[in-house]
Amino acid sequence: MKTIISVVAGIAVLAVVIVGVWLFAEFVGMIDLPSMYPSNTTPAVHYDEPLPTRTPIYDTEGYKSVAPKGIWCQTTKDVMVCVGGFAYATETPLQYPGKGNKFVVFVIKVFNQGKSNISVSPLSVTLVDLDGVTNNYDMATYEYINPLPSVSVMAEDMANGVMVFQLRKDQGPGKVVYRDLGSSRTVVVDLRRAPDYLQ
Repeated sequence: MKTIISVVAGIAVLAVVIVGVWLFAEFVGMIDLPSMYPSNTTPAVHYDEPLPTRTPIYDTEGYKSVAPKGIWCQTTKDVMVCVGGFAYATETPLQYPGKGNKFVVFVIKVFNQGKSNISVSPLSVTLVDLDGVTNNYDMATYEYINPLPSVSVMAEDMANGVMVFQLRKDQGPGKVVYRDLGSSRTVVVDLRRAPDYLQ
């Protein structure tokens, strides 16, 4: 009798695992969240679905304590930038943030929709907090196996990777700004509006 119960219990657990894996696969089709461990690969953001109507202003007060949930994309004539998988951390495998600060970790993807090359690097991305203060990337970015690389992106190609910034503990991210260092191209992804995709 105990053997039959064990077999039935095993089948039930296997069914739950299969359903869980299927649901996870459906979710990962949009974006893989970054792990707080550098051994994970870089998440991928996909562009194969149309962007829904956007709400102009989103409730961002909660960003100060809970990382934004969702994927935000912004497109200009030549460049599309998507960000998502936001997480806050009090430490990384090798370091702690400055006193009174926290790490903000997220994934960014820059897609070149133009006809000429664009420049992408961690130096071309800044994070603006909810008070309007601009922050440069943190060297903890390189603790991840796939940080945003420094590359020249050809037409119809893209670059993506993990980025890490430091913000004050009582602050949250308001905008992610990409600037092509080789031209005047600038893309501002406003996190103060509703996300294009929910997570």
